[in-house]
Amino acid sequence: MRAALFIHGFLSGPDDWDRIHPYLAKDYDHIEVFKQPGHERLDSPVKPKMKDFTADAAYKKIDSLFDELEKEYSEIDVIGHSMGGAMAIYLAGTRKIRKLVLLAPAISYLRFDFFFAKNIEEDRLKEISTKNGYEQLYKNSQTDFQNSLDVFFKRILPYTNPITLLTLSKISEIGKHFVDKTNVPFLILWGKLDEFIPESGINEIMEKSLSSTKYRIDYDNYGHAMLYLSGWKEIAEDIRAFLNDEDLFETKSSDYPMKTVTKITSKKNEETTIIKKYKIDIKQ
Repeated sequence: MRAALFIHGFLSGPDDWDRIHPYLAKDYDHIEVFKQPGHERLDSPVKPKMKDFTADAAYKKIDSLFDELEKEYSEIDVIGHSMGGAMAIYLAGTRKIRKLVLLAPAISYLRFDFFFAKNIEEDRLKEISTKNGYEQLYKNSQTDFQNSLDVFFKRILPYTNPITLLTLSKISEIGKHFVDKTNVPFLILWGKLDEFIPESGINEIMEKSLSSTKYRIDYDNYGHAMLYLSGWKEIAEDIRAFLNDEDLFETKSSDYPMKTVTKITSKKNEETTIIKKYKIDIKQ
C-alpha cells in the first residue's frame, strides 16, 4: 500500500495542491494533505488562527499524522513546498520514506538579488520573444509575476508579523538540521525567479544530503508560487515522472521549455553528475 503526503508552506493552505493532486491520485492508494496549525484554505469561511501556529505545534502535528500513515501504508512519499519543504526534510531525516520532493524548500530565505535577477531574465525573455516570435513566453512571465504578487498580498501579507516570522524561522531551522541526515532519493524544484529562496539554500541540500540519487530542476522563468503559475502542469509532470521512476530527462516539456535538469548519483567514493539543459536558442 502506497501513500503520498503533501505539506504546504508558510501562510498558504491545503488548496496549494488542488491542481497537482489529480495528476498523482491514480498512482497512490491514498493522498494525505497536511494543514499547518492555524492555517485554512483560501476559500474557507473559517479565518486563520495564527495563535495556534507554532513550531512545536507544527512538528507535533506532522509527527502524529505520519504515525497514522505508517500504520496503514508500507510506502510513503513526501512532497513539501517552501516551509513545508523544510518539514519534509525533517521527515526524511527521522522517518522511513520512499521518495522526497522539495519545491523551493525554505531552509534559508530572503533573496537579496531577486530584482536584479528578474530584470536580467525579463530582458532575455524580451529578446527571445522578439527574435523567435514567442510572444506568449514573455506574456506568461508577466502574468506569472502578477499571480505571485496576488498570492503574496491575499494570503501571506495579512498574517505576516514578527511572531509568525519567528515561527517560520524556527520551523525552517529545525528542517535544516536534518539535511545531512537525508538519505532517500529526492527531487528539488526551484525557479530562478523565486522571490524568497536563494540558490545557496538549494545548493546546500544538494551538497550536504547523504542521498545517492539526487535530482534538481531549475526553471528559468518561474517564481516561488510555482503551484499557481502557468507552468504548473509541467511541474506536475516532472514530479509524477520522478515518483514513478521515469526518466526526468525525457519528461514532456511545455511549449516553451526553459529548464535545467541535474542528476547526481554516487556509490561509495564515486560520483556522477549528469546535466541536461532545455533552452530556446535565440536566432541570430
